[in-house]
Order: sequence, then C-alpha cells, then structure tokens
Amino acid sequence: MNAPLLPSHRLIANAQPALEQLGVDMSDDLDEIYRQLSSTRTGKYARLFTTNAYKARLSMKKGVLSGVQYLSPARQSGITAYTSCPWASEGCSSTCLTGTGHMVTDIAGIARAKRTLRWYLDPVRTARDLEGELRMLEGKAFIERYDPTIRLNGTSDRPFWQWVDHTAHAVQFYDYTKMPPTRPLLDVAASGWHLTFSLSESPRSMKQSRLWAAAGVNTAIVVSGPSGSVRGKAKKIAEHLVKRGEFAGRPTIDGDVDDLRWLDPANGGWVVLAAKGGLAKTEAHGFVVRFDPDRLLGTDCDPVDALLSPFDHERFTLTASAVAAK
Repeated sequence: MNAPLLPSHRLIANAQPALEQLGVDMSDDLDEIYRQLSSTRTGKYARLFTTNAYKARLSMKKGVLSGVQYLSPARQSGITAYTSCPWASEGCSSTCLTGTGHMVTDIAGIARAKRTLRWYLDPVRTARDLEGELRMLEGKAFIERYDPTIRLNGTSDRPFWQWVDHTAHAVQFYDYTKMPPTRPLLDVAASGWHLTFSLSESPRSMKQSRLWAAAGVNTAIVVSGPSGSVRGKAKKIAEHLVKRGEFAGRPTIDGDVDDLRWLDPANGGWVVLAAKGGLAKTEAHGFVVRFDPDRLLGTDCDPVDALLSPFDHERFTLTASAVAAK
C-alpha cells in the first residue's frame, strides 16, 4: 500500500503537468522548485507584479504608481483541478486579456504560469515575497512622488486578502471580481481593498450586481456594437454611454480613461469599458453587451432600447425598473 502523500507532495503532484511544461527540474524538494519558479532565465528574481502595464502607464500620468499582477487565467495554468478564476463565465474566459497585445507572447505566458504556481504551491512564501515587492513599490512611489497602488488580480480572481494584510501598507489595493457579495467580502471592501464587480452573461450575474450596488459597489460592463464590430465602434458606444451619464437606471463611469477605480463614486454605477482585442470582436456567449450603433449613436434613444440581445434587453430593463422602484 502506498503511503499517503504529504500536503506539499500532493500539491507538487497536481502541479506536475504544469511544471514539466515549463521545464522545471522535478524534485520532491519544494524549496528547489520554488527557487526555479521565482527566478528568471538569467537567474535573477522574478517579480510578481509589473508597473509597465498599459493601464498602469495611464495611471502614472495622474500621479499614481500602479502595479498589476498577471496570473494564468481560468484553467490555463495546467495545474490539475485548479482554476485562477472560479467564477469566470465562458464569455469572460474567451475574451481574456491574455489574448491581446504582448500578453500573447510565450515569455508573458511563462511568467504568468510561474507566478500562478508560486501562489499554488507555497502561498505563505509567495506572500512574503510580495511583501518585499510592496515595500519597494512604496519606496519608489515616495521618492518619485507618486501614490502607490496594486491590483493583484490582473487576469485572475483569487482572494489574495487572505494572504496579504493590506492595512499594513501605504498602498491602495483594488481589484475587479465576479465573486458574489458575501458578508466577509463586503467587509474586505469596507476595510479599504476596493472592489468593482464584473458583469458576465451568467444568469446570476445581474442579481449579484444589484446586491453589490446596494452596498455602493460599482459594476464593470464591456460594451460594443454587433458581432464583428471594430474597436473604434466599441469605443464610440462606450463614450456615448459615459457622456449620457446613465444607463438602465444607474450612473455611468468611464473605465477606459484610467484604472483608478477607487476614485469612482461609490454609487453602484456602471464602469463602462469598450471591448478590446480580436477575441472580444466576435464573442458570442453574451459577455460583451452589444448595442445597435445606428439606433444609439447621435440619438436620444434610451440605450436599453438599442440593446441587440433579447437577454440583455430583459435583464437591463428589469434592473432599470428595480432602480426606479426604490
């Protein structure tokens, strides 16, 4: 009879396919595996987050030094029975940011996989490494006169507040999430870890959005025109909704101008994002909220009446009615 696996050995066994794909020298020694995962090809320390993401660069123009951590989304890590996005919908998974820009490169994919494995195999040590990086972020921000911020779920949806004491840092923590608004999660948001709910095509998502809104938490929506619409069309639709100031009974907020979500009014509004990347162009699950641009742009048409999907028309009409009834 085989002896039962120790917890660390069980984790290594689950991670074995991912480790082998990365070319990590297999060992029962977690210390050695972690050393390889936390090192670059040249042997230097591999950072958990970057300050060079597109949205991070936009933030710097407004005096904010922002770090973003990118992990392997959904089940892309290759770890057996593990997902970085437990609440992800099919539509969200099919339009993930990892399919756009430099994120599609092998180097970026390997870096995401290594970070994911670090958190999976040894969250205590990874959290300790993160603490050191956060101190460096704070120091750099102080010297260069920026406000430091961090988004740990750039392409994931994990409860990192379980491992990181955000109250111990002069850093603004923030994230987007699809998690339902449980009392512990609402307490996390109330304690200063800013959260924005992310709407999906899941039948439960709009109900959860309404519950989040009741607590003052905003909801992000991704918008575009009909399937196949170019990014420019999606941008015009997003700008129209923001300029109008209201959609389905809730105020609208420009989510593309920056990523400073903690500065948004806490009024349960819509954070409007234009669909980006080729994957979102033809997304057909319903994650992208699609409008008829001919009915919407340059008119006084109620945006709800310009929705192309009957499913969207119904759920946003019900939401507007619920808001109006208050």
